[in-house]
Amino acid sequence: MRRNSLFLTLFLSFLVSVLLMGLLTMGLTLVMAHQGILRTGREDLLAEAVRVRGMALIEVFEAEGYRGVGRSIQKDPVQDGFFIHLFDGDGNPITQDPMSARLADSIVDRLARGETFFRIGPVVLSARRVSTERGSYILAGAVPVPPPWHFLGRNPVEFWLRLAGLIATAGVVCFLLARHIIGPVLALNKAALAVTEGDLAVRVGEPILRRGDEIGELGRSFDRMTRHVAELLEAQERLLRDVSHELRSPLARLNVALALARKKADGSLGGPLDRIEREAENLNAMIGRLLSLSRLEADLGPLRTEREDMTALVMAVVDDAHFEASHHGKGVRFIGEDVPLWLECNGELVKSAVENVVRNALRYTAEGTDVDVELFAPLRGHDGVGIRVADRGPGVPDEELENLFRPFYRLEGARDRQSGGVGLGLTIARRAVGLHGGTIRALNRDGGGLTVEVFLPRPGGERAGASGRTV
Repeated sequence: MRRNSLFLTLFLSFLVSVLLMGLLTMGLTLVMAHQGILRTGREDLLAEAVRVRGMALIEVFEAEGYRGVGRSIQKDPVQDGFFIHLFDGDGNPITQDPMSARLADSIVDRLARGETFFRIGPVVLSARRVSTERGSYILAGAVPVPPPWHFLGRNPVEFWLRLAGLIATAGVVCFLLARHIIGPVLALNKAALAVTEGDLAVRVGEPILRRGDEIGELGRSFDRMTRHVAELLEAQERLLRDVSHELRSPLARLNVALALARKKADGSLGGPLDRIEREAENLNAMIGRLLSLSRLEADLGPLRTEREDMTALVMAVVDDAHFEASHHGKGVRFIGEDVPLWLECNGELVKSAVENVVRNALRYTAEGTDVDVELFAPLRGHDGVGIRVADRGPGVPDEELENLFRPFYRLEGARDRQSGGVGLGLTIARRAVGLHGGTIRALNRDGGGLTVEVFLPRPGGERAGASGRTV
């Protein structure tokens, strides 16, 4: 809808501009012509015609009188839209016709003011005084002023046909021009949308790159940008993989050295050695998360899915987490119906996402409190499964909620200093959920604490089994 609106707006803008310019030019031309302004050379031509035909008519009058003038005019009253009027020296009409009678006084007045070329009503006249041996005369040649549509047609029908042709031609030209401009813009927009969806291999195409205008330069800049971004991301992923693998070897040697040290050490070194072991375990867990994140970011091939019972999957995560949390005075409880809830998904990735969210909540929830894990089906119109994990910890400032899903992001407050987290769990969860086309968000819980909501959409085509529900 937005693309069509842009094209239509540009097309109509071009069309209206062309038509306005055409109509303005046409109107000025018609007005100038109608007012007799564009008359270069008309005075001389009309004056010469008046002289030639007028002198011939005077000769007829002097030889044959009024009857001869009448017969001459009857034989050729009008030639090429030109009509001759003959008066005596006092302005009395010799060409006895209604028009001569109406023009007589005006012509005498104009000649008295020294005007020889003028307009009276619907005609333009060229007048002059002529003297012969037998008397003086006034000659006036009249040319009718054409109607406004004369320059575009002989009649109103022809005028409107030509105007319609002008509009149609302008419409075709403006359509092609608008498409010439909008086509590359739509291609760039499509490429930009592909980049936002993670396709950094997209390119704008040769037709745009060959253009020599600003759109072509924009296309070339876009391709350079996507190549640079792809290289940076590839370098980042390669660095994470290389560092994670390289750290495994010295960590393994550290564990062996730690075991040997325990055998040779006395009881006074138990505390420091326990601290070294805990830090080694934390380092090992962090390396594992880095490798998991690298595999998810690589996104190799299509996602392998199968029909999973989300109730059983989430409850298994809750049971394992509660067993570990009970040793630290905390708990995890499941909220929801204990009936199968089926969804087509990758069970391993979904379980990893839920585990990371639950372990993140356990890290921050207060001692003696429980982390609530709720499984629910969203409202109608949102087919899928929702998972809500709520802790009772210190919460997070609202402006920092979105940053929680960034890798290695740590808050400045006591929340991170006390937890010792490295900021990878929620990043892994977001990537796993994103591979399913789902969403994950964090919000502060009423009464204190943080809530993380996960939504996994239904791919489609599932039907309820005999023993449970399908969403």
